[in-house]
Amino acid sequence: MTDRKTLIVNFLLILGILISINFIVDRHYYRWDLTLWKDNTLDKETIKVLRGVRDRIEIFAFPARDDMERYRTLLETYKYYCPKIDYFVIDASKQPLKAKKYGVDSFGQVVVIQGKSKVKIDYLDEENLTNAIIKVQRRKEKIIYFLTGHGEPGLDDPDDHGISAFRDALKDKGFEPKGLNLLLKGKVPPDASCVVIVAPKREPLPVELNALRDYFLNGGKIFLALEYDSPKSWKKWCLDLFETFVYDGVVIDPLAKAFGSNALTPVIIRYPANDVLSEFNLATFFPITTALRKEKGKLKDIALLKTGPTSWLEMGITPKTKAIKFDKGIDIKGPLTISYLVKSENKGSEAIIIGDSDFLRNAYFRVSGNGDLVEKFVFYLSKERKLVQLPIGKGKYTLFIIPSWLGRLNFWLSLVGIPGALFLLGGIAWIRRRRL
Repeated sequence: MTDRKTLIVNFLLILGILISINFIVDRHYYRWDLTLWKDNTLDKETIKVLRGVRDRIEIFAFPARDDMERYRTLLETYKYYCPKIDYFVIDASKQPLKAKKYGVDSFGQVVVIQGKSKVKIDYLDEENLTNAIIKVQRRKEKIIYFLTGHGEPGLDDPDDHGISAFRDALKDKGFEPKGLNLLLKGKVPPDASCVVIVAPKREPLPVELNALRDYFLNGGKIFLALEYDSPKSWKKWCLDLFETFVYDGVVIDPLAKAFGSNALTPVIIRYPANDVLSEFNLATFFPITTALRKEKGKLKDIALLKTGPTSWLEMGITPKTKAIKFDKGIDIKGPLTISYLVKSENKGSEAIIIGDSDFLRNAYFRVSGNGDLVEKFVFYLSKERKLVQLPIGKGKYTLFIIPSWLGRLNFWLSLVGIPGALFLLGGIAWIRRRRL
């Protein structure tokens, strides 16, 4: 009877110990990263950001099937450092309605949500996700104003000529796009991060141009997309304010045919190194674009986009033109600049001018790198930089180069030494057996 009581007491004691250990482990969860390059350890900057999170954050990830485990591992690491993060790894091919709900249109995208704020990233890595978490916690979104009232494409227009895709991309990145009618407002609102002017078709009033001029001269940021046939008053304003001349001709690029395009749609695949297009390497397409020329003046300029040497500016093109060819003395030989960044170092004023608007409309926005290029322009002007830049771990990319002598030794050992030793041992064993 005594042994039975002892057994029950011991059982209850062991059960109590196990429950206590489980309770402690649950309350004080700890992980050890035993990987060689510390793959499951976040950078100290990321940890600092995560420790400052106050409200709950939801992360919806839609990876390709091959990336499921990598996404889940990284998101679990974030949750370990910040319990206020809830994440969901979703197979978009099995749950397309959920992907549509969060505005996901390609595999690999991740949506970060906190309250009413939402930020979407196209690829999941530590730097992108940490920056998205910083942006989603902003209590005030950056406002991008789009000029209206002159026949510009509509923000809410889903047709090919509209710019609703541009609007949606800005919203996904944490911006707030709004229309701006200067006849009603009188001036550019002080909360403007940037003013976007896309292909105005009608003449502006002097009061509107003066308002834009005052905004720019006092440190404002403007993104201006004109066409070869834009009203002359807009071109003159561009020349007077930005010291940039907009041609009336159309760029012809025969090399574009090699990219499946046509000569009226130049393709650019190389970009100069500058702050605007750093790390950008996607092909971009510009239907019926014109060229620009920066005049000498007070503003500093940087050529952002240039066509190839085989291109030219066709000056005599009309809707009735049948044959397009280079006319020496009339047309202008390439390479041609189709976009400039101009800035005043005194006031911090900056503007990006481009001789095309079709590339950012719905019909072309998602073609190759067009949308990414537009985002780069707006990000630069609105000072939307990477908030956290994480260093790449050197250990992961350290090359181990085998010395030449070690390579030769490996060659002789694997092809001569080891087979020869085996052959010799086999011969010795065969001779010994023959003698027995």
